[in-house]
Amino acid sequence: MSLWFALARHRAAAIRTDIEESRGERDARYIRRTIQLQRALAAGGRIALFASKNRVASLAGTAMLATASHPPRAKPHPNPNA
Repeated sequence: MSLWFALARHRAAAIRTDIEESRGERDARYIRRTIQLQRALAAGGRIALFASKNRVASLAGTAMLATASHPPRAKPHPNPNA
């Protein structure tokens, strides 16, 4: 059984290395786009709230600010201490 565990551990290490090496420009672009979207929603929501004369515009501004305050996140790591 110890040989099986050693092989499984080696395979897990290879998968982790592959994932770590695949991070790069694509991930950085995603993060930049997410930040730009969050900032645009926050600014647009504030403008809609300040400039609104009717209820629909104020609800749209509130929804935009609520969305901007909770941007999408990646799934949490199954082991937060890792």
